[in-house]
Amino acid sequence: MEKLVKTSREIYEDLQESCTKLFNLEFSNPRPLSLGWLNLKWRVESKEGQWVLKQFSKERYSGYDADKVHSEQKTALEEQQRQYKAGIPCARLLAHEGEVMHYSSGGERFVVMEYIAGEHVQAGTLNGQQMYNLGRTCARIHNVANDGHYVQSGPAATQISSRSERIGYWKSLLDKARQTHILQLVNRQLTAACQWEDSLIKDCVQGWAHRDLWTDNLLFNGNELAAVLDFDRFAYDYPELDIARAVMSGAFNTEDLDRDTAAAFLEGYRTERDLPEGTLSRALYLLWSLESVWWIKAEMEGDRPQPLRFAREMDWLATNFTQLQQRFGDL
Repeated sequence: MEKLVKTSREIYEDLQESCTKLFNLEFSNPRPLSLGWLNLKWRVESKEGQWVLKQFSKERYSGYDADKVHSEQKTALEEQQRQYKAGIPCARLLAHEGEVMHYSSGGERFVVMEYIAGEHVQAGTLNGQQMYNLGRTCARIHNVANDGHYVQSGPAATQISSRSERIGYWKSLLDKARQTHILQLVNRQLTAACQWEDSLIKDCVQGWAHRDLWTDNLLFNGNELAAVLDFDRFAYDYPELDIARAVMSGAFNTEDLDRDTAAAFLEGYRTERDLPEGTLSRALYLLWSLESVWWIKAEMEGDRPQPLRFAREMDWLATNFTQLQQRFGDL
């Protein structure tokens, strides 16, 4: 028998029924939220206020070790709750018997969190004050995450491949890219890989990090940061990845990385946490080493706007690979 796929409406009704049983909440006026990939979200209303109802897609995590994914997401959600209690602008999660991840009668995994009003700012258009406030909050997140609550052991989530592996990867993709529109993109990545040296990131410090700190996961009220969203990728890794990801997302306008707004982020960060001079250029090398293979690929036609934006960032980093230290090494 062919497997039946539930509609988003059926999933919502399943979650709504579970929320009535778990929290005695009666939801109304559900409005789908489109940001995010595959996980379904709704903004809903109740007598107690407004909430965001989020379902974790089975399709998104198919092919992964389910127990591992669930354990990592449990840690991430618990960290979001810790960050909220520490005063970080993020959504409070509703808990039942101490658990913030819930299971519906229909077998769906979901969370309920308070709705926070705010606006998404287009990537590459954050002003200096917004970047300053984002930098300050990023440092506070790192302070809370690395306060000793977790045992900091084991390898970082990001595994850095060797120079030869990097070159081999881009050469293999170059063969697939010939006679396609991405040939020049891949050539620039290969050139950057040939310039790669382990010394570029040898001083990066490991620690717990948000790992998805970009504009789609941020809400602003004017210049104030209203909320940091989506701690789902929280893990032991390199906190500098948060710095590079936030700076590229906020200060790269698809043509160039604005030095002044990048500097504003770092100034805000340093009000809460030490950050050696030269960290930004090192963090940008680290970001390229991780994300370039994600976004520059043989099949890019028809990609959503977000992946195409990330691909442009990786192309800029590769194109400017030898200039990053000179341009940003004093920040």
